[in-house]
Amino acid sequence: FWQEFLADWGAYLVWSPAFRMLPWGPSPLTTPSKPLMNLWAYPVFMTAAFVSMLALQRWARRRWPRIHPLLLSLLTAGPVLIAFNVATEYISVAMFGFWTYVDTVGPAMHSAAGTMPLLYPNIPFGLFGAMTAFLIGWTDGEGRPRFESLLAPAGLPKGIDCAHRKSPGVLAEIPHL
Repeated sequence: FWQEFLADWGAYLVWSPAFRMLPWGPSPLTTPSKPLMNLWAYPVFMTAAFVSMLALQRWARRRWPRIHPLLLSLLTAGPVLIAFNVATEYISVAMFGFWTYVDTVGPAMHSAAGTMPLLYPNIPFGLFGAMTAFLIGWTDGEGRPRFESLLAPAGLPKGIDCAHRKSPGVLAEIPHL
């Protein structure tokens, strides 16, 4: 979540002063205000977005097995994250005025409650989503993400296998996506 404040500085997003703020204070290349709500908002947003992105990506890989997984991620996961972000921004900016962007790159939506850019940061955010979903979903024969073989020592045991446990909730389903 903390990188939010660096990305916000790039687009110069200004949060509503009505939020309770983190006791972070000013720091270089970050927005002047840092809401406490980001501690819980990001896990909720990212979990919903990535569960959707990975499910769509898995479906697309089964549907079109000859298409490279990176291309499928760019065509599925990236647009899903952009759609999640635009919907969240629209509700938060145009309807509730939770934040506004002072400077925008490219076209923007303007309302009485605030301004929301349509290209930046959405396009880089979509590319981030596509690359992350690609790295998570591109697995080896054992079902492990391939990037782990580059980083993990040989013979490292697989993490918690939720498929063989009685784990409740949506988090138990994430490995099956």
